Formats: sequence, C-alpha cells, structure tokens
Amino acid sequence: KLWQQAVEKGHAEAKVFLGEMYQNGTGVKQDLSKAVELYRQSIQETDASEAYACLGQLYDRGEGVEWNLEEAARLYGIAVSKGHVEARLQLFQLFQRVLCCWMAFRMRMCSAI
Repeated sequence: KLWQQAVEKGHAEAKVFLGEMYQNGTGVKQDLSKAVELYRQSIQETDASEAYACLGQLYDRGEGVEWNLEEAARLYGIAVSKGHVEARLQLFQLFQRVLCCWMAFRMRMCSAI
C-alpha cells in the first residue's frame, strides 16, 4: 500500500518496486500487465536501469508480454550499459541458451529454436 501511495504522489522510482511486487505477487495479487505498465512508465520517466532489467526479464520469459528474445536482449543491454550488474548475467544466460539451441539445431538434435 505504501508503494502505491508513493506512485500516486509522483515518485517515479517507486514504480519499479511496485512493478516487481505485481510481477512476483508479493503483497498484491500477481498482475503481469500492471508490472509491464509500471516498468514502461518508469523507463519513460526515470530511465532506470532496474526497470529495463525487469522488463527484459518479462520478454525473456514471455510473461505479461509476447515472448521476444531480441527485445529481451535489447532491454538487458540497456540495463547493462547503465551499470546494472544482474542484467549482465541475465544477458549472458540468454545468449548462452540461444547459442546452445542453435548448436543443437545445427547438429539436428532439436527441430526448432
């Protein structure tokens, strides 16, 4: 409730924290579309690295948005460029998954990427 009040009073940074609460269902009913909305607002208002990383995670998982690894990589990359340490790991893991699947596909071990 306090985070919601902070958002309503114009504290843009609070949008990221409230977005994480909606993403994880922590203290509120899980609402991925609300999380996406809050992350996008935070990016627009504060350009916060955490918002880029969180939104990238949703695109990476296809949660609340259409699954899009290219968009996930773009958002992680922006977060990394702004100094977000965890996003560096998330970006590495995304590339690792894509590379492993590509190699398996090339070796005809999987039929689709």
